[in-house]
Amino acid sequence: AHSCRENRKNCNSHDLKPLPIEDRTPAGPQSYRKNRLSRRMASLSCGMEMIPREIARVLILVFFAVLFLQSGLDKIIDFDGNRAYIKSVFEKTLPARIVSILFIVLLVLEVTTGVACALGAAGSFFSQPALGKWAMVLAAVCLIQLFAGLRIAHDYQGAAAIVPYFLAAVLGILLHA
Repeated sequence: AHSCRENRKNCNSHDLKPLPIEDRTPAGPQSYRKNRLSRRMASLSCGMEMIPREIARVLILVFFAVLFLQSGLDKIIDFDGNRAYIKSVFEKTLPARIVSILFIVLLVLEVTTGVACALGAAGSFFSQPALGKWAMVLAAVCLIQLFAGLRIAHDYQGAAAIVPYFLAAVLGILLHA
């Protein structure tokens, strides 16, 4: 175990490149993963700045965490008011009878997505990008649900306003690939 001062050359993004085949084959894939994680943690502990891709991942996750947690918590705080509004929007549409159920599904999905995005952002600092990827997939699914609902309600402007959020979610998924 070297100190940061002795190991400054490892405190850059080049240190995170995969090991050559000959360095990882004899010990197997588990050893390779452990070595990569230990190199990542050593780099972070040496004060390495996050590379732009990692910064973008975290920022997108934080953005969606704020978006979905605020929206979900607003629905919880003013449950009756929000449910009444949603019922009025869908009163002349096909799913009018099940709007209350769909409202609760949306509320749960929004809060779950917000929490998943927050945990995904935190996980980015501990080399756990998989949670962030699945949080972004959940965000995209939630946005598709919102988009479909607005289209069904004939709120085409509202549906169009969802598109940039959806594209940001797709970008977040691609950044986690």
